[in-house]
Amino acid sequence: LSVVQREKDVLFCVTDTGPGIDKGQIDDIFKRFWRSDAAHKKGLGLGLFIAKGIVEAHGGRIWCESKPSEGASFFFTLPTPKTFELDATGEASASSSQPGEPRTTCSRTALIADDDDDIRTLMSRALQRAGFAVTEVKNGADLVSAFQALAEDTSLVVSDIGMPELDGIAAVAQIRAIAPEQPILMVTAFTDPLTLKRAQSAGATRVLYKPLNLAAFVATALASAKASS
Repeated sequence: LSVVQREKDVLFCVTDTGPGIDKGQIDDIFKRFWRSDAAHKKGLGLGLFIAKGIVEAHGGRIWCESKPSEGASFFFTLPTPKTFELDATGEASASSSQPGEPRTTCSRTALIADDDDDIRTLMSRALQRAGFAVTEVKNGADLVSAFQALAEDTSLVVSDIGMPELDGIAAVAQIRAIAPEQPILMVTAFTDPLTLKRAQSAGATRVLYKPLNLAAFVATALASAKASS
């Protein structure tokens, strides 16, 4: 693992000593559901696809360099924050808002459920910058419990579909039974028609696909929460 501070961004590199990746597959590894023959079909083929979405959502880029039998190096960049300034002591301090974003007060509340810590945090911070107070949980069972406690004050529910203990479909169905008019966004990496139909049947107001376009996610969240007020 190496990290290099550059003029406009930070470059990260993770290198392994595995069997490497064929040149003809380099462009495929970041595609949704792609798995190599060597993987013996383990996993869903979503890891690098989601990683690419997260990096790009932060304004960076990600790529791989590899040769067969020589391991692989994965690189990604993240822009250097422009909000850091030196305070009177010479230490770096940062504004809580992003460049060009006004500071906001919390006028809406959201419950977010996703077992992926990185994606959950990404959604939470995006909504917080848009003026939401956010409660985070990691599974469907905790989502239902949190909603039962906070139902009257919840402007929006955001739920992943594939989660442990109780999946998003079952959790949303329970929430919909408690509050028929509650705005609920469901997020998933699965784009097949059956998943969409199951989400809508459970009571999803809208279904969004990973990797999320954060601007579209926030716009949809704001529009949905306003509709409930």
